[in-house]
This record gives sequence, structure tokens and C-alpha cells, in this order.
Amino acid sequence: MKLHQDVPHGTPNYPFQVHESYCENGLSLYPHVHPEIEITVITKGSGLFYIEGNEYAVKQGDCIFILPNKIHLAASDNQNCEASFYSLVFLPQFLEADREHIIYTKYIRPILLEKKRITPIMDGSKIWHSDILRLTDKIKTLYFSENTELLCQSTLLELWYHIYTNSETLLAPPINKAAFLLKDTLEYLEEHYFEHITVADLAARVNLSQSYFSKLFSQYMHTTPINMLIKIRLNHSTQMLFDESLSVSEIALRCGFNDFSYFCKCFRMRYGCSPRKYRKKG
Repeated sequence: MKLHQDVPHGTPNYPFQVHESYCENGLSLYPHVHPEIEITVITKGSGLFYIEGNEYAVKQGDCIFILPNKIHLAASDNQNCEASFYSLVFLPQFLEADREHIIYTKYIRPILLEKKRITPIMDGSKIWHSDILRLTDKIKTLYFSENTELLCQSTLLELWYHIYTNSETLLAPPINKAAFLLKDTLEYLEEHYFEHITVADLAARVNLSQSYFSKLFSQYMHTTPINMLIKIRLNHSTQMLFDESLSVSEIALRCGFNDFSYFCKCFRMRYGCSPRKYRKKG
């Protein structure tokens, strides 16, 4: 399941990770899903966050709450300013390992099943938003200190208390069939990026017309299926460039680019330099 983000999200015996990101040319986050809960805090700049196709404008100090297995990405708001953020990423069992325990059944499972809904963006408009931001900052500090696993977990549970008590009970959880189909498409692209793939092929896989599939894909991913395929191919090419036994032209072919000049053009547009210069930087 290569669609899942490559950033490590803890270890089997400690499924919790805090990671920081810096974006030189505006907020940017590759489209992905993962089985963990994610809480992201914007520490500098502004931009757009997309969760399951819904757009949210975010700025410094905002906190974003993302449930497991939700397609999410971030993009610049065209201000081209520096941006940074940090994310708390953890499996639900980090809060309470025993799924029959009341902590899980009463307070965690209803939110995971979306029987209780929380606003994804905490922007300071509610009093309790400041509690969330205070606790995320505390957890981040604890994480980078020694022997703080217990404090991280207990503080995260305190944070979850604010999420639960400020969530809204729903009569029925939302069903998003489109998101399910697009996750399947993204995973297919990640696994078959080196093959010849057309929009018609992708649409047929999920039993949709080509025009409707393209419209749906663009709505959720904010790019076309072919542009997404190119991004995935380029992403894999950057990893292959670290292997100096492979020539740049061979890497282009392995990533599905039959035209070497086109590969170089796309690479330069995305990374601001040629593949050879990128390899030297690494």
C-alpha cells in the first residue's frame, strides 16, 4: 500500500510520531492516506488543506484534525510564502490498547466511526481551540525529550477529552463512496506508475465514465489524473536518483517516462533543477 506516507509513524511498541515540515515555496503536502490519526499545527505561513475533497483555508496557529484513512493534501494559497507545520501522528490504540475498554468504546470509537463529528479546523474561533493548541505544543516538547512516553500518552488523552466533549453527535455517519474509489485509484497509481496508464483505464477500473471520473478526481485531488501520475512518477524518480548505479535515462524509463526530454522538463518544473543536479545535491 504505497499510497501510505513514507514518513515513519512510530514503532510497533510505540505507535506515535511527531514530525516537522518546512515548505520553501508555500504550504505543500503530497496526497496520501494512513491508518493513523493526524493532528497538524501550522507554525508559519498559510495555505489550503484538502480533506476528502473539502477545502479549508489555514494560517499560522491553526490546528487540523484528520481521521484515519482520509485522503488529505495541502497546497499553496498562491502567496508563495514560506510555510511550516508539525504533525502528531498516532494509531488509535496508542490512546487505549484494549478495544473493549470503556475508554475506547465510549470516547474513541464514536469519533473514529464518525458517529460524533469534530470540526476539522481549529482556528481559535472557539475557546476550547486554545486548549488544543496548548496541548499539541506540550506534546511536541515532551516527544523530543527523554523518558516521556507516559506523559505523551496522558497529555494526548487530555487533548482527546477536548475533542470528544466538543464533538457533535450524528444520527448516521456519512458515506463517501467517491473517496473510497479514489483511494483505490491512488494506490493503483502508486503500484503501477511505471506502466502505460490512461484516464480511460483508471475510469474503467472503478466503473465510471471517463468524463465523470476525471471530474471527481479533480474535485478531490485538485489536479488531473495524468498530472497526479506524473507527480507520482517524479517522486519515485527522486528516490532512484540516490542509486548512482542507475543512469538518469534508465531512471526515466523505470518511472514510466518513454521520452527522456519530457522527463527532464517535468522534473525541472517540479523541483527547479535538472535530475542530474538533484542527484548531486543528494
